[in-house]
Amino acid sequence: DGSSSFEVASVRAISLRDILLTSRGREIVVSADSSLEGNRLTVATFTAGSGETSVEASGIADLVPAVSAKIEASANRLDFDDLMALVDAFTPPARPAQRSGGVRSAAVVPGRIEAKLSADRGSIAGVELGQIAGTLVARGNRVNLAPASFELFGGKYVGGLDADLSNERLT
Repeated sequence: DGSSSFEVASVRAISLRDILLTSRGREIVVSADSSLEGNRLTVATFTAGSGETSVEASGIADLVPAVSAKIEASANRLDFDDLMALVDAFTPPARPAQRSGGVRSAAVVPGRIEAKLSADRGSIAGVELGQIAGTLVARGNRVNLAPASFELFGGKYVGGLDADLSNERLT
C-alpha cells in the first residue's frame, strides 16, 4: 500500500531454550519450538518446569484480535500451585478502557488458553493426587479446570476447580 511498514507473513522456526520466567513467586524454565504463519503460531514442542512439575505441550495459538490458544499437555507430576504460576505468566489480566488527555483508550481483552491436561500424579495444597485429567481454560485472572478428575484419599474426585488469580483464592 506504499507505507513504510512491512508485514511478516511467516517465520519457519522460532526456538526458545531455557528461558527463566518468574510468576507468583515461582521460577519456571521454558523451552519451545514453533513457527508463525500470518497470525497463527504453531507450537510443535513446549516444555515448562517448576519445582517438581515438568509439562510437555503442543498446540496452536491465534494471535489476533487476542491470543486464543488450544493446547494438549501432559506432565510427569502436576503441582497445581506450579500450574497456576505458569498460567498466570502467560495470561495477563484484562484492563478496562482508560481516559488520557480526553482520549479514551480501548480495553485490553485478555487472551484465552484452553489446555487438555493429564498427569499420573500431582498435588494441590499439599494433598497428593493420582491420575489427573481435565480441561483447563484460562482467561485473564480466571482459571477453570472442568471437567476435572483425580484420585485422592483412596477415592476419586470428578467435578471442577475454579480459581481467581487476582486474589489467589481457590473457589
